[in-house]
Amino acid sequence: MQKVSIIVTVYNTEKYLEKCFESLVNQTYKNIEIIVINDGSTDNSLEIINSYAKKYKSLFKIYTTKNNGRANARNLGISKVNTDFFMFVDSDDYVDVNMIKEMMQQMEGDTNIVICDAIRVINGKEEKVLKFFNDKVLEKNKAFMISHPGPCAKIYRTKLFKDNNLLFPKNVCLYEDLAVIPLLGMYTDKIKYINKPFYKYVIHFGSAMQQQKLNKKFDDIFIVMDILHSNLKSFDVMHKLEYPTNLASVVATEAYKLFKFDWNKTIRAVGVRVTNLTEKPLQYNLFNSEQNMQKKEKFETVIDNLRGRFGYDIIKRGSVLAIDDFDEINPEHV
Repeated sequence: MQKVSIIVTVYNTEKYLEKCFESLVNQTYKNIEIIVINDGSTDNSLEIINSYAKKYKSLFKIYTTKNNGRANARNLGISKVNTDFFMFVDSDDYVDVNMIKEMMQQMEGDTNIVICDAIRVINGKEEKVLKFFNDKVLEKNKAFMISHPGPCAKIYRTKLFKDNNLLFPKNVCLYEDLAVIPLLGMYTDKIKYINKPFYKYVIHFGSAMQQQKLNKKFDDIFIVMDILHSNLKSFDVMHKLEYPTNLASVVATEAYKLFKFDWNKTIRAVGVRVTNLTEKPLQYNLFNSEQNMQKKEKFETVIDNLRGRFGYDIIKRGSVLAIDDFDEINPEHV
């Protein structure tokens, strides 16, 4: 039985931490270690961490740093992994107790990544399943790159990260996942998918996505897209993956969320940023210059490109809508 490291980065999640840890210490797959990176929490998170470390001495490895952000915390966690396999679990989420057992059964031969689905949890209630992998695409690496870009709900072969020196960008507070996770598809096509929602994705108003200022969020979208585009460009795959459209879609969608589903504000903000990015490596061709198209129609065209390509959740008033729910959004009434 191969040992699996579980990286949990923690920042002020005292309300959710016990449920997260309980789901890990009760895994039916027993050969695990839990690497906890306390990213300078100021609430009672560290006390909870220490209590579990004391109770489960053989399982927990604890590292406390000043608050450097989630990307740095995840990078530190990766550096502490000495096992052949690892995974990420966010400290405000939790997982099914059979998650690691069933996913590791698929991690055979030269498989490098195993993916499962997730289920959103709102007010303690497990709701709609979120599909984290586009299994309709035959090429596994391409399917991975255009599926949900988050680091969780996956088990990785450690050498995939370490042999390729893959780290999350340190200069962003949010969306750091988008700069790294899709890129893994360029290094492997040995990917397996389990159509089961083992990962429990908890939606709440105190998440990192909610805490940051809107302008900083918007800046980070463009930073990570430039990083990802630059890395993908070195593989000469942009024309094959239609990534310019995918990246534009993510930018547009995130802007749409940040501006609380206000079409006009989104158009203005994205339009300004596109103009300012003309000298940068990634050209965000969100809207063409034809004056006879309405702004709303241009934006909707980009959103249409998102369907079926990026399994990225759409956050609306604190709840999550899967991509398939996009038709439920009526821009005239939000």
